[in-house]
Amino acid sequence: MFDSKEMFDLGFAFLNTGEINYHEGAFKHRSDYQNVAGVVNLAFACELFIKCLLNMAAVEVHGHKLEDLWLEYKNVCGEEAIEIESTVMNRLSTDFTFGELLHNDSNVFYNYRYLYEPERLAEIRDNPLRPQFLRVFAFELYRSLHKKMT
Repeated sequence: MFDSKEMFDLGFAFLNTGEINYHEGAFKHRSDYQNVAGVVNLAFACELFIKCLLNMAAVEVHGHKLEDLWLEYKNVCGEEAIEIESTVMNRLSTDFTFGELLHNDSNVFYNYRYLYEPERLAEIRDNPLRPQFLRVFAFELYRSLHKKMT
């Protein structure tokens, strides 16, 4: 198993980096891809936080797909997962379900970090980013883990 504190701290670093994109004027000369970089960081923070939760439950996992990781966590810690899902959805204004949002953004880390590749552009054209979901999900995962760490 891995050091959960280290996983948590690294996830928190990626969360903070992704959050910078939500602060107007944080960058004087922004790249056209600045928001993409922020969303990739939020997705990676979610991945690390879910893996940390699984690590604390003595479950070893690999991969980047948030949907697969979350389903594994939900199988192990169903009540906690449902509580996180409910809190996320209460903070969003959307007609989508948690499952639909998670499915849509499940592979953001992989697809968007290679945005310059032609096949990636085709894949994501029909899969628009919903950064607010990843942002709220990352913060709720952080809160859940922070309670466990203290």
